[in-house]
Amino acid sequence: MRPPDTVWGAALEMHQHHMEIRGLGILNITHLFGVAAVRDNKKIEVVVELSEAQEEDYDRLGTEPQVWPILGVDVPLARIPLRPGRNIASLIEVVARNQTLKFRGIDSAREFQEKIATHIALTTGTGATPELGDEGVPSKPMTGQTTGLISLGEVE
Repeated sequence: MRPPDTVWGAALEMHQHHMEIRGLGILNITHLFGVAAVRDNKKIEVVVELSEAQEEDYDRLGTEPQVWPILGVDVPLARIPLRPGRNIASLIEVVARNQTLKFRGIDSAREFQEKIATHIALTTGTGATPELGDEGVPSKPMTGQTTGLISLGEVE
């Protein structure tokens, strides 16, 4: 028997449509935003892990697939390092939208890597696109290629 490839989540009836927000208390989301803002159950398509910012413990390129196993199903995982002033709701919405694009076959990080690799190939005069390794960097130096780092900067 093949294990399931999806996980569905639902709240107990007593807790359904309620959310605790520290400082505000228990809120009824249906009363606040209407029935269109709630679901009785939902397929779990991505797990978001929020943690204190540690420079070395997250993927800056977004090309290393990470998963969170739930009941034997590997669910995509997004780790978000938090800093004061970051809009957590907006960050989580971006994770959800990016995951939707990935389900549709659009992987922005991979596309960006390919664009950079092509640019490197064209500017070094080799004419060949470098073969990308697991972490999205060329797996071997190209002839005449100098090493360097492209910084995307910090997004707050």
